[in-house]
Amino acid sequence: MVNRTVDRLREYACDDAAIVVSGASRKECGEGLLLVAAQTETWPAFLSYSMGLSPRKGIIKKRILRILDTGRVLERGCTWKSRALLSAFAAVLLPISGTIANMSGNQWTRIETPESPVQRQGYAMVYDPDRGKIVMFGGFNGNFRYMLNETWEWDGMAWHEVPIPRADRPEERFLMSMVYDSARKKIVMYGGGDVVKWIGYGDTWEYDGTRWIKRNVKGPGNRCGYALAYDEARGKVVLFGGFDQDLKSTADLWEWDGNQWQHVQVQESPSPRSLMYTAYDSRRQKTVLFGGTDGTRIFGDTWEWDGSVFSKVAETGPEPRMWGSMAYDRKSGRMILFGGGTDIVDLDPNRSLGDTWEWDGHRWTCLKRTPPVQRQLISMAYDERRNTMVWFGGNSRDAGKLVRFNDTWELALENSWD
Repeated sequence: MVNRTVDRLREYACDDAAIVVSGASRKECGEGLLLVAAQTETWPAFLSYSMGLSPRKGIIKKRILRILDTGRVLERGCTWKSRALLSAFAAVLLPISGTIANMSGNQWTRIETPESPVQRQGYAMVYDPDRGKIVMFGGFNGNFRYMLNETWEWDGMAWHEVPIPRADRPEERFLMSMVYDSARKKIVMYGGGDVVKWIGYGDTWEYDGTRWIKRNVKGPGNRCGYALAYDEARGKVVLFGGFDQDLKSTADLWEWDGNQWQHVQVQESPSPRSLMYTAYDSRRQKTVLFGGTDGTRIFGDTWEWDGSVFSKVAETGPEPRMWGSMAYDRKSGRMILFGGGTDIVDLDPNRSLGDTWEWDGHRWTCLKRTPPVQRQLISMAYDERRNTMVWFGGNSRDAGKLVRFNDTWELALENSWD
């Protein structure tokens, strides 16, 4: 009975013809059912089955992702059953899905995947909006102490390694960052380091979705653990601070315009630091920096760069930290910060954190949701297509015990956290 009902939902409520006749977008139709299907594991059994939803939500997800595929042409035919069931779907199912999502949304969720990259930390991650995929590169495998230089992509369902010959990849590295240059439609990566060979890099690389290209330019020099963001309003990549080749934290500011790096002189800036949290706020057109370390102290201040001036905008907020990540939620205009480490001893945090915070441009707010786990040495990206934050792996330290991971976590965002 359940399978027959699900088949009817597929055939009538969310088929191409129903979308055409109803006037609803495929996004409304697909995401409405997806929101409901994603909750089935936590619902009472009778509710899932009474609505015709199998607890095997992977089956439903594949159907919905097909519906959401804007590159696929919709079929124009339609039956009276399609019209009738879609009307019921719009009137009953979508409101219920919204209510249920609001009850249990905004929770970090571990995603089970058929294949996963090996454990890594200190990797780089960024979202490519033109291809609708999150790209991850490099990192350090702490279990067996080797550096990595594969390129992986996350499409919301599975990880896929991009088949790039070793000779055409950047060298193995970690503690680097990547941003997406929307004007030139390329991912930009700078520097990083190799903790096995104990060397640093000062090179500039670009990724176009199929291959890596090394740019023959001079930059800030060997640098790792720096802050990197893409200023959409000015079309420039912004780099601040980080460790130099002597492992000393710096406080210089550089900008990349697609052709050259330029050292920007400023009157005031954050103190020398590395391993900070950074993202660009496209609504307010400012790059936001939080925390970091100079090797002995951990900071908890917040700074903003508007393209001309650095301004300290907050002294309080999240506990001083390093080694976590922050990404910008484009739909709500908020920065989302997660995790990191503190209680530093010889550049190594002795306590990992698992709290989630948001910055609205005026103040920090701790989001009162159950954290997944404490995690550090991660990178987080915002999947705009799915309105979801994603991070991978990293490690966690508590009372001297260090544990390393290769899991994938997501936070499905809503318009409000209240």
